[in-house]
Amino acid sequence: MSLTDAIHSVRLSVRCLAFSAIMVSISLIALTEVTRAEEPLSLYEMSFAPLAVSVKGDNGGNIAQYLLKTEEYRAAQTQVSFAGRCDSACTLYLSLAPEQICIRQHAYFRFHAPIAKSKRVQDMAMVVLMERYPDWVKDWISLQGGLTRRLMTMDYDYARQFVQPCTELALQ
Repeated sequence: MSLTDAIHSVRLSVRCLAFSAIMVSISLIALTEVTRAEEPLSLYEMSFAPLAVSVKGDNGGNIAQYLLKTEEYRAAQTQVSFAGRCDSACTLYLSLAPEQICIRQHAYFRFHAPIAKSKRVQDMAMVVLMERYPDWVKDWISLQGGLTRRLMTMDYDYARQFVQPCTELALQ
């Protein structure tokens, strides 16, 4: 094996280790985060993303599951209509492209710091959330003093400045 091949092999191994660390982090979040009562989607179910979904009365739940669902919606260009309460991990849907999301008059969003069994996992979950939120959400969180255990509500009047109103066209 040449020196170039050895360096390439080491770089590839480092990339694989980094990817494994990310997956372990997400798995730890999945294992320690408070989860919703509903079962996670199977790979079969995930392959059939809906064209449009309406979010209301969503309590949030496991960050890893919401990350996966958000990425599924992003890839499938699923239109997400916020029509009511969107709590906790549900707010990750705000990271979708602006043309994929819209808001209805009674929508609101509630945020809090991630809850986990260890500070380390909480910190990792916080990084994941803050990396994905759009700047306008990060700015709002900062104006509220950051994420804490206290539930903070972003109302419709604030969110509508950044999220297009839902119309029949926005859902097609």
